[in-house]
Amino acid sequence: MIKNRKWNWFDALIILIILVIVGAAVLVLNKPDADTNKTSTSQPSNQKEMIMTVEVKNVTDALCKGFAKGDQLMALNKLQEGTIESVSVVNSIKASANNNGVMTKYEDTVDKTAIVIIRSKVVINPTNPYIEIGGQPAKVGLNYYVKTSKGELYGKIKKVEVR
Repeated sequence: MIKNRKWNWFDALIILIILVIVGAAVLVLNKPDADTNKTSTSQPSNQKEMIMTVEVKNVTDALCKGFAKGDQLMALNKLQEGTIESVSVVNSIKASANNNGVMTKYEDTVDKTAIVIIRSKVVINPTNPYIEIGGQPAKVGLNYYVKTSKGELYGKIKKVEVR
């Protein structure tokens, strides 16, 4: 057992310096980020506005009555940041051969095509090659469900414009 041991001021100074460094590190790491103090109306810099055109074939006028300008999109059981800009129902254009074998096109008044234009806010992710709306990729040529609280249509994306 050691009886006459003196206090070593140099060791005490080193311990004090280590405590100050650890305390400063804890304060720096627990400092709230500037992003958490932003209001909810601010948008991230990678958020863009997108206008998408979806073509839905083989529809009737009754199927499209549930869709109107200003309806909000739904996906994954919640409302999305997208609205319907316009819905137009046109006669489908078909072709048939006449007696001479020449193809002629005509408008079918029974078979209709719906053109749905959607405006939405999307987040552009540099690591993901697809733009997504409600979990669905928005790329020309892909199938897309246009779903609102009033109805649902299934068609192909014909045009995508990001602003």
